[in-house]
Amino acid sequence: MFANEVFIVVEMPDGQTVTSVADKSEISPRRGNSLTSPLKNVEADVQVVVIERVKDKVLVDLPRETFSGGNRLLVPESMIQYRNGAHT
Repeated sequence: MFANEVFIVVEMPDGQTVTSVADKSEISPRRGNSLTSPLKNVEADVQVVVIERVKDKVLVDLPRETFSGGNRLLVPESMIQYRNGAHT
């Protein structure tokens, strides 16, 4: 990993985890957290692109491919937050 990258783990409601890497500019740490320590677990939001809504789920593109496959995930709509026109 490069200094501007972080390892991300997306925890799905069914218990599955999805792992990837993202640029720090695509991550928004939650209140009280920062990305200053490379070995620290930090709760944060990842900027995604919404592709399509399907009932109560949303198909999104992550910033990069996951280690287990592509970069698209089908997530519950409750996992999506809208901030300043961006999806996280």
